[in-house]
Amino acid sequence: MMVGIIFIIFLTELNAQPATTDWFIETIKDTTRDKESIILSKRSIDKQIFNYERIYGRLSIRSNGEEVDIDIKWGGFISVGRSYVKYRIGDNELRGDSWLISGEYDITVAPDPFLMLLQMSTSEKAVFYTTPKGLTQVSYSFELEGLKEVLDQYTNLFKDYTGWVSSMNDSTDIPRSIDPFHHNVNKYFQQENIFRRLSKKIDQYPAYTLRPIWHIDPIRTRFELILPEQDVFFYYNKWMKETGILFTRNDLRFIASRKGSPHVVKYHEIDTFELIGNALTGYRYRINGEDLYTIFKSEPGERKAIEIFLLSMSDLEKEYRTN
Repeated sequence: MMVGIIFIIFLTELNAQPATTDWFIETIKDTTRDKESIILSKRSIDKQIFNYERIYGRLSIRSNGEEVDIDIKWGGFISVGRSYVKYRIGDNELRGDSWLISGEYDITVAPDPFLMLLQMSTSEKAVFYTTPKGLTQVSYSFELEGLKEVLDQYTNLFKDYTGWVSSMNDSTDIPRSIDPFHHNVNKYFQQENIFRRLSKKIDQYPAYTLRPIWHIDPIRTRFELILPEQDVFFYYNKWMKETGILFTRNDLRFIASRKGSPHVVKYHEIDTFELIGNALTGYRYRINGEDLYTIFKSEPGERKAIEIFLLSMSDLEKEYRTN
């Protein structure tokens, strides 16, 4: 038994240190696989009453260089399986999602950690709410000051975030008088809000695959896509990967036949959009008067959600290009 314990300690190097910004930083190196991971954690601003006790919550951000996880430790039993968590990060809108339960049923794990990390890195405060089974609502607030500096310090362990920051500093088509980072960040989060509203409407329809798309590699090749995965919103016609519609952050990509190439329509190019037709012949994507693709077995709510999404993305692109 002692040999096993010594062996584990030898293979794993752990370095924990409090950050000057009150973020506690813990780095772990697996010497057998030459892998390193990191945990950033922070205590809530105030204690909250939980099971008749006043306790702190804890926010943790974990990364191994490839994947990021964000979780909240609430201090007591929440539920089994999943729990609904509402949160507001900075000035962003109040949102709610079903979070996975972990630990001793006292931790909730965020379903969309990358977007949450981006919002937290550009905000000063975050508030999280959940209702433990059989109890009243519990909420914790966290100061986010210094998070961006910590992330910038560990770029090798937050590669996707580092790439995102670089893309947000792109000043292409932006006047010199406008700060490109602030301009691009605001646009990015508005795009995410539009996508989130759509995803709640079409998640029930089996022909759509929402981000993250598990079969992204063949789709990336077929649709001639070079965007990062977080910029691919959803895909229509998931059982026939040779054809379909790919909805990205920047454009729509249609492939109508198995031997065809993608027809790309950028959102700012959309002036008019209709989904017209009937249940017998299908419903045609008509953009600027041109029929580009036909979908079948479509519900009215689905078509309305797609229409709102496309016109909202078009309006947003035109607004930012005008400004």
